Amino acid sequence: MMYPMMAAALVLAVLAAGEVASALTRARVPGFLVSFLALFALVQLGVFPRDIVDSSTWKTTGNLLAPALMVHLGTMIPLRIMRQQYRAVLVAVCGMAGAAAVVTAVVTPVFGYAAAVAGAGPIDGGLVAYLVTDKALRQAGLDSLVAVPLLVFVLQQIVGLPLVTNLLRRHAATIAVRAAAPQKASVLAGTGVANDGASDTLEEGPRTAPLQRAQPRLRIPARFAENHTVLLFLVFVGGACATGLEDLTGVNYAVWGLGIGLLGSWLGVYPIKALEKANSFTIAMVGLLAVVLASATSLSLAQLAGVLPLVATIVVTGVAGLALGGYVAARIIGWAPVKGMAVAMTALLGFPLDYLTTQEVSNSVGRNEIERQAIVDDLLAPMLIGGFTTVSTGSVLIAGLLVKTL
Repeated sequence: MMYPMMAAALVLAVLAAGEVASALTRARVPGFLVSFLALFALVQLGVFPRDIVDSSTWKTTGNLLAPALMVHLGTMIPLRIMRQQYRAVLVAVCGMAGAAAVVTAVVTPVFGYAAAVAGAGPIDGGLVAYLVTDKALRQAGLDSLVAVPLLVFVLQQIVGLPLVTNLLRRHAATIAVRAAAPQKASVLAGTGVANDGASDTLEEGPRTAPLQRAQPRLRIPARFAENHTVLLFLVFVGGACATGLEDLTGVNYAVWGLGIGLLGSWLGVYPIKALEKANSFTIAMVGLLAVVLASATSLSLAQLAGVLPLVATIVVTGVAGLALGGYVAARIIGWAPVKGMAVAMTALLGFPLDYLTTQEVSNSVGRNEIERQAIVDDLLAPMLIGGFTTVSTGSVLIAGLLVKTL
């Protein structure tokens, strides 16, 4: 058994290598994919022992902090902002419903219902949905399927990134044309200037309102509310309540944690992004990622090869379901179909890829600041809210409900 500090440093080195690779490729290569493949290879070659994650105690840390992280996710976006972006929420929900329906309909007859459940939650949103599904599969004695949600989680960004980028570029080109029309008309009328400068309005920045919470309904003295230890205590109380409610109701703690975070933020008990304010978010995320990496150390090449046909089917049908749901919802609310499909497919990306992709598309498609700003104004808020709805909230709810049917 390796010394805990040495094991912890090596696990962090693998995660850090993934982050570096992602930064060097401007997020085109998912960082966790690099970390997963690196650790898997090192374990298979015998460079790292199979129990390295357990020895590091990162897995224990992740399991401990998971309920607190769910509360944190519930505090990330105020309800007021969710109401303002209700169209993006509707599109994201329809996309997730479409993915779950198509995956279940196609996978069940061929691979079985349990296999469909193993992939339907993670394809709708990533890390937390994977954790919920993995736990349920193990409790149900379906160990042969535990590699499925893991591979879906690892591979979904590779498939999603080029698709979403293409959809955004197509829609951004339309927005750029619309933004260019007033400039041309102004030049022809002799009342404007044909240059690349932005208007006074646009120079003030995006019209999207900052994420500010309304007047809190409960007042906690600032000297307590801004104290890192007190704030961390309040988040842990929420996490403890979530786990207690899971024992009482059988509904996964992640669902309760999200609700507690939303309610606590609305009441003013928690600030926006509570764990970040408590300087504890990074350690919680490292712990959760270590829980996922621990699964990589227990897999073999034969196990991975055995589930690849199932995983490929889930990814293809899941992406098709997301696109279908986003398309239908966009038609209903009057959005361009390509915009609706892109917002629905934020389930494959999440933050910060949804943000980075939108910015990159605006910079590459927009020919001047006016066009670039018009693209950002039209796409950034829906993409961010879509990503939060799918990755942070909706996928957790869907995974929690589906695993109850196993």
